[in-house]
Amino acid sequence: KAYGIEKPDCTCTVGIEGTEQSFTTRTERGLDPQWEQTATFEVANPSKDRLWGKFFMNNNTLQIGDQQFFNLDKLVTGKPTFKGIIVPGGKVDLMVTAVDFGTEDKETTLDDMNFMNLSDGEEGGMMMSDSD
Repeated sequence: KAYGIEKPDCTCTVGIEGTEQSFTTRTERGLDPQWEQTATFEVANPSKDRLWGKFFMNNNTLQIGDQQFFNLDKLVTGKPTFKGIIVPGGKVDLMVTAVDFGTEDKETTLDDMNFMNLSDGEEGGMMMSDSD
C-alpha cells in the first residue's frame, strides 16, 4: 500500500488563502478520478489573494502531496486557465477563470510578434548573407 493508501477514494479541496471559503469535490473511487464540478469564490484582493488546493485519499483522511498555492493576479478576465496540483505519479488539473477581476485579454497579431520581420524596418522581404 504505497503512500499509506488503503482505499482509492479521492477528493480535492480548493479555497482562497486566509478566508473560510473552500470547496471539496465529491468522492470518486479509483486512482484517476475526474470531477466536472464548479466552485465560485469571492476574491477581495487579486494581487494578494491566492487559490490553494489539496488532494486526499482514504475517504478524505490522507493528504497526498503538498498543498499547492496559485497567484491570481495574472489571470485574464473570462479566460479559463489551467492550474495543477502536483501529486506523486501525476497531477490534478484545475480550470480557473477570473470572472470579475483580472487583466484584459489582448488579441495578439502577427505584427505584435514581429513574425518574419527580419528586414530591420525596411520595406521588402528578408535579407540573408553568406559570408565566408
